Amino acid sequence: MGGQGMTDFQDQKELRAWLATRSRQEITLFAARAALRVLPMLRRSGDVGDPQATLILPCFRASSISWRAGWRIARQDMEIAAAAR
Repeated sequence: MGGQGMTDFQDQKELRAWLATRSRQEITLFAARAALRVLPMLRRSGDVGDPQATLILPCFRASSISWRAGWRIARQDMEIAAAAR
């Protein structure tokens, strides 16, 4: 993201401050990568009451929403570039 090194956030306040300095595309990429990084940590659970089982659907939703938002931004960028020709 912007060619900079890895950023280590100590709390939510630092994360919000950092995000405020980023473009919409960078924030979308950050959200998509964060959602995708969680997916491998989820394991198959046979117990419906297992707290981890309740995270599976929200994690897939977050991944799907981030992925779709990225496609929309990319499409908008292509339309802007085409109009500029």
